[in-house]
Amino acid sequence: MPLSDAKEPQCVAPFAVWGALLATTAFYALVHLVVTLALPTAADPPRPLAAAAGALAGPAGAALLTVGALLSVYGFLAGQMVNVPRLTYAMAERGDLPRAFGAVHREHRTPHVSIVLYAVLAGALALSGSFLQNLTLSAVSRLLTYGLGCAALPVLRRRALDPGSGVGQAAFVLPGGVGFAVLGVVFSLVLAARISWREGAIMGVVVAAAAVNWWWGVRRAAQPAGASGA
Repeated sequence: MPLSDAKEPQCVAPFAVWGALLATTAFYALVHLVVTLALPTAADPPRPLAAAAGALAGPAGAALLTVGALLSVYGFLAGQMVNVPRLTYAMAERGDLPRAFGAVHREHRTPHVSIVLYAVLAGALALSGSFLQNLTLSAVSRLLTYGLGCAALPVLRRRALDPGSGVGQAAFVLPGGVGFAVLGVVFSLVLAARISWREGAIMGVVVAAAAVNWWWGVRRAAQPAGASGA
């Protein structure tokens, strides 16, 4: 989504994606390595990062890492408050969501309906479930998104070969992309199968709501201009 503001997204997107993947993979691998080496049983403490910091630097280290974690969560939410409403706003502009999501504030020129709705949903999830549950839901929702993206790759590549399909020629084509896409779908399904029934039920409700919205969008797009009303 931030690439919509990039001057040459077809050139910088591959570098950004690969750079981000390599950097985050290395960072989290090092974090897990430090926690595993610092704690004899890293799975037992409810807050393993703080416990590892305490084992290495005492109570002051545990307190410092806890404050850092809170600041990290705050920074993530602040960034998402800017990022996610842009997605629902763009979907409303394309007719994939109700028009209210695309409403723009008269004074601040921001998608205020999308921003408020995201804030309410994030607050409701924070108050209704544990951190581990919300973390699992976040991971599974990403697996669903990434899995569908992988499944769409062979279809988009096939359409790109058809001049009348409306799909432009890609500026960057990864060799063996279809094979990676299949592995991505399989990997997503394997990880998604490990969630609990409660988390699966929540994701089922979300998928059902998305399916109803998709059906509504298709029906709305099929109606003649002006037939859908205000």
